[in-house]
Amino acid sequence: MHKPLAKISEHAPKEIKIGPNECRIARQGERLVARGILADVVVTMQVPVAGFAAMLRFSVPEEATVSRPRLQALWDFADDAITLLIDSIRSMGIPLSESIISAIGGADIEDVTFDRGKQLALAVERSLWRQRITLHGKDLGGTMRRGIWLESSSGRLIVRSSSSQPAALPSPQEFFVRGSLVTQNVTA
Repeated sequence: MHKPLAKISEHAPKEIKIGPNECRIARQGERLVARGILADVVVTMQVPVAGFAAMLRFSVPEEATVSRPRLQALWDFADDAITLLIDSIRSMGIPLSESIISAIGGADIEDVTFDRGKQLALAVERSLWRQRITLHGKDLGGTMRRGIWLESSSGRLIVRSSSSQPAALPSPQEFFVRGSLVTQNVTA
């Protein structure tokens, strides 16, 4: 006998979408989602002992002409956002050693991202290094568009990569890897 759809959807995690230059925190039963990641860099943080996860999405304009001061402001944003998130976790009395931190994105495609993905990835890694944070996993660079799903309850992190051409992606396959970066390549 099949369960009614309403009953099934009650148990599905609530999705919280992350837009450009946003930071969101998910509690038990919530899933953080970032789609269409190209030059953007996403930093994920899982804190299993506290039962929550966070996702920060750093973006740069995908234009050929962006002033150096504007890029510097975006890089400063990376420093400030990472510092605020780390300070929030420390204020809860949670040692950073209990956190699982990954970085994803920073792709570059000729005549599309203008080498900004690599620059942003370096800026984010520099910011993490300043905070004395070691990444547990990273999927940076390349030429692939990515989608990211992070579930706070299970600690499951799914990264789905596809060709740089826009493509409709089906739902990610289900993986259960606690505290690990799972990457799935998909041909469009």
